[in-house]
Amino acid sequence: MRPGGTVSLTCSNITVRYPEADACTLSRVSLEIRPGSVIGIAGTSGSGKSTLLRALAGALAVQAGSVVADGTALGTHPTADELRTYRKTVALVQQRPEQQFFAATVFDEVAFGPRNLGLDEAEVKRRVGTSLASVGFDLAAIGDTSPFAHSGGEQRRIAVADMLALETPYLLLDEPSAGLDPRAHRLLLERLAQLARQGRGIVIATHDSRVASICDKAFRLQDGMLLPQSSEGIQVTSVGVTAARPVETGHTPPASKAVSFGIFRPGSSLVHLLHPATKLVFCMLFMIAGFIAQQPGALAAVALTAFASLAASGSSMRQALRAPRPFRWLMGFVLVFNALFTASGTLLLQAGPVQITSGGLLFGALCVLRFALIMLGTSTLMATTSPTALADGAAALLRPLARFGLRTDDATVAIQLTLRFVPVLIEEFNRIKAAQEARLARFDSPSPLQRARAFIPVITPLFSNALRRSDTLALAMVNREYGAHPAVSRTCLRSYRFDRADLAVLALGCCIVAIALL
Repeated sequence: MRPGGTVSLTCSNITVRYPEADACTLSRVSLEIRPGSVIGIAGTSGSGKSTLLRALAGALAVQAGSVVADGTALGTHPTADELRTYRKTVALVQQRPEQQFFAATVFDEVAFGPRNLGLDEAEVKRRVGTSLASVGFDLAAIGDTSPFAHSGGEQRRIAVADMLALETPYLLLDEPSAGLDPRAHRLLLERLAQLARQGRGIVIATHDSRVASICDKAFRLQDGMLLPQSSEGIQVTSVGVTAARPVETGHTPPASKAVSFGIFRPGSSLVHLLHPATKLVFCMLFMIAGFIAQQPGALAAVALTAFASLAASGSSMRQALRAPRPFRWLMGFVLVFNALFTASGTLLLQAGPVQITSGGLLFGALCVLRFALIMLGTSTLMATTSPTALADGAAALLRPLARFGLRTDDATVAIQLTLRFVPVLIEEFNRIKAAQEARLARFDSPSPLQRARAFIPVITPLFSNALRRSDTLALAMVNREYGAHPAVSRTCLRSYRFDRADLAVLALGCCIVAIALL
């Protein structure tokens, strides 16, 4: 608790800077939300409104400062238990909350959070009915319907009900009125005002000026700082809120170190400047060499090539070594599987029909090493070549097939769209996972089976959103006359030149394959 027993949601001098951003999104921002108050946050798109709400909700780690909700503090490296305790106090309605849907019925969707709190079914039903009524729905009328069967505005209201059902002391809403009709908009504002009168602290990030009617104070985000904002009907005072102070001259807040290796980063290194077709061919040769290498010398040559490519790309060695980490469970399975089912060498352990031999362990370790090296090589390719350049490289390699009447342009477009979907889906996976964690879903169970089951509320909406994106993209391409003129060939935004460096790299790839064959 704060001195004097006063409760509040507070962020103190928090700084957030996204990886490789030129400036901080939030620079030493301080804000206090007291029970019973409604705070409005305005700002242009990209000013950091969503970032501030995510930081207040504990969904985003800060590089400096702290966030405290009724005595529960989050620093720069909160533990899983600290986050879970914190999320029982603060709920966040994200900008597109309907993307978190996974349940078969509206009732089960809204009940997900209360059930994660361990409440009995009677209390769960009460909370579901109350939260749905708050956004203008009747539980008896829509409780058994699919959340996916409703319109966009109705889905938004159901998603708001998801977070209202947690009944947290503090509620954060990111553009909650987007897509709502006038009646639903009025109902939502009335309910939020009622919740504030009942003692909840509420923060609303919005472009909607009508929200000002229920706000006690309003602020705007500009250049990473939180500044008082005057608007009709709002009395702006300094009580309970501290505007952010500018960063001192010469001081740059620390950037996040969580840079995902394998995500494209622009640069001018030797590897960046190679023809994309050269990089694709070299990557294929490298993978072939990695799979067929048997002798220690051949494996050493493959490893040396991987690290030389990494150095030539200007990538961080530390980040590169983390590239295989998401696949550590698969690599562990490969190691154990080969150790148990490859009988060669000295017998090390036997328990009934199960036996582990030195040859099996060695073969499993070699499989894991090959996999890690191939992951390292392909990650270097992805980190130095944009999706568009990769598609251009594939187009250059497939172009000779056009002489046989094959539509290589269609294949190239498919490759380009697939490559662009991968980072989008990764980002969406993380966003949906964060949304479910805000509803107290647990992904850290010691049981592998329970962890797998915990990801169902993530995989289901991810798959649904991927299908929706695919349908929307297909319709957009048809509307823009894609395929209407087959004689028109695909063009490249930029031209590529094949020079001596490309020849040298291809020769190196052939040499590595030759060494692996020896």
